[in-house]
Amino acid sequence: MAEVTLTINGRHYDIACDPGQEGRLINLASFVDEKIASISQNGAAYNDSHLQILSLLLIADELFETREGRVSHSQAGVAAMKSEIETEVRNQVEAEYAERLEKLQAQLSNVDTQDAPQQSDVMPFEETEDGKSVMKVLKHLSDRVNGLAERLETL
Repeated sequence: MAEVTLTINGRHYDIACDPGQEGRLINLASFVDEKIASISQNGAAYNDSHLQILSLLLIADELFETREGRVSHSQAGVAAMKSEIETEVRNQVEAEYAERLEKLQAQLSNVDTQDAPQQSDVMPFEETEDGKSVMKVLKHLSDRVNGLAERLETL
């Protein structure tokens, strides 16, 4: 066990520490001594105990400010990551639905061009059973795309 003598506010303190920690303790003691000297010069304390308490409160305040700064920095990082993830998900969903829409449009254009009967030979497409089924599917898909678009806007 190593031992170091620290001087704080004109008083000497013998402190035991782990070997190699002497320099760190001397630096800490110097920091505390500077805080005590600063408060003492301002005349804010009326005795040694009061001076020590005010110094400890000042040091604790600085520690808390440092911790709060780290926490707010961490929260900002989390918010940025969340925003990036939301944007990426939104882009992936939009790309997937754009691809699906293109495939459906291609399928519909193929249906229109394959063996199209003469207009005079058939009823309007929407009035046939197949036409009603296709229109139902298209309506359903349109509703889903609109629902997804609304959900993406809320992200």
